[in-house]
Amino acid sequence: MVQKNPLSSADIYALVVFHNIGIDGILEKEELIEDFVKVHDESGSAIMYWTNPGKPFPAEKSYFQMLDEGELKVKDWVYRLIIRHSYEGELPFVVEITKNKFTPRKAKNPLVDRTNSLFPDFEPVLQPSY
Repeated sequence: MVQKNPLSSADIYALVVFHNIGIDGILEKEELIEDFVKVHDESGSAIMYWTNPGKPFPAEKSYFQMLDEGELKVKDWVYRLIIRHSYEGELPFVVEITKNKFTPRKAKNPLVDRTNSLFPDFEPVLQPSY
């Protein structure tokens, strides 16, 4: 999806969606660097901004907020990542992530039981012996 900032005639950007992507914090002198993450999959990696609320183009929650709340780990994988990428060549900004496609929950009836219930139990047929 291509968007245009109504306040600036030069700020045209694309929203790009990635699926099944790794997000790693960047360590410098054994401390995480604020506002930057390394995003990767089997095709390669890139450094992206992930700004805090109150800064330009912030995500709903900052990377550090998600770490503190246990929603992410320093090296983690997410189901979906949406970034904002300007055509002017700046680094892309993380806009939104979805950790899981769905929340797993324990089924009342396991899938095996539900599947087996579709097939009737037949009594064994006894063959007469001659």
